Amino acid sequence: MPGLARSLATGGFCLGLLDPVSNIVLNAVSLLPDDDVGAIVRVSSPRKKMRKNKDAWHKIAWASFHGLIDFMMSYFGCLTREQAIRYLRCAGADLLLAVMLVEHDLYAADEQVDLGSARLQAALRSAALLVGHPAPDTLVQLMTSPLPTSAAPSLQLLVRGGRQSRLTSDDVGAIHRLLRRQSRLPCDAQVTHGHGVVVVRVRQEVDDDVVETTSVDVSENAHTTTTTTTFRRAGERITSLRRPGDMAAKMSARLTKAEADAQK
Repeated sequence: MPGLARSLATGGFCLGLLDPVSNIVLNAVSLLPDDDVGAIVRVSSPRKKMRKNKDAWHKIAWASFHGLIDFMMSYFGCLTREQAIRYLRCAGADLLLAVMLVEHDLYAADEQVDLGSARLQAALRSAALLVGHPAPDTLVQLMTSPLPTSAAPSLQLLVRGGRQSRLTSDDVGAIHRLLRRQSRLPCDAQVTHGHGVVVVRVRQEVDDDVVETTSVDVSENAHTTTTTTTFRRAGERITSLRRPGDMAAKMSARLTKAEADAQK
């Protein structure tokens, strides 16, 4: 896929709410032109190209580092640069974990991160602009808009595969199609009235709970009509792709290590 290397070199930043490698891949694939999906060429010496692009990889890695710091300082407002770096290092450049660690220290409790908040979106956009991301709004939408509920086996392979297998061009194509569908989602929630005949999409943040309202109408001829209206999230947040319990386990491990280091 000839365009993928270009996307990695220009937009494969380590910014996002998944693990660092997944963030890099998703940012790159989201910028891949439609014409490059499915276009495969055989490269005789990929190692030579990797060496040639070494400067580009170093540049984007350095920019990602500054972008992560900017996000932490923008999101919290009270962190110094040195504090932001310390939390990011403790979290292994996992941005969501770093945020959770700071909130644990600030509030002495495990606070839930509001993934749809204007505060988080503004911090992501600030970081994207700082590093020169070619499409900052695309990054914000990718990380904060709901994923289609029809789900993404390729994305789950990327996030949960444990790097045991490499992504194929078909996998990249499937991820690209999914991200294109996500970009066309016009809403955060949907209302289904009746038996799925009418679906109204609305721009409103909703909780994970599904709200159902049932109404019963009785006509003059004693004919009864029961209608159920369902209000639910239109899709799942991208962080739903993480392994269940993974963040709690990482938090526990980091806090245990920090306590042990403090006692030395």
